[in-house]
Amino acid sequence: MLGYDPDVIRIPLSKKQFEAVLPLSLDLQIALSDYAGHIEHALPADKLLQFLSHTPVVMPTKVVHSPIPNALMLFTDGSGKNGKAAIWWEPHNSLTRSGFTSTQRAEVGALILALETFSVQPINIVSDSAYSVYLLQNLETALIKSTLEPTLCALFL
Repeated sequence: MLGYDPDVIRIPLSKKQFEAVLPLSLDLQIALSDYAGHIEHALPADKLLQFLSHTPVVMPTKVVHSPIPNALMLFTDGSGKNGKAAIWWEPHNSLTRSGFTSTQRAEVGALILALETFSVQPINIVSDSAYSVYLLQNLETALIKSTLEPTLCALFL
């Protein structure tokens, strides 16, 4: 927008928080890849943000970003054309009608089928859907808005 980089970018995260977030955000990595200026880490003067900066918050996670050794490997796929979602694993496979009319919804239906079917054991999920992979990686910390279409919202609750 300016035609040049600003001298300083102020990020509303502590340096430690920023270093934890950077490896998880490809967009942020790309945006800052050739930035030669100075990055400042400072929270705004908001009382709640100041309180949270001094209060440890632990977010438990079940999703990991690398394969779990010796865990069951599941392959998921969905098709909006025929309304089916499928999961496959050796030596069995499972196929169910998802009831969704778009490919993205069928792909999410396949993920949900996998998570419901194998809810008590570690699994590795392989999907050809970038949408589903992104959704699954961010699901634990996502804010689900009740303004979503009711059928779609019900999948996440």
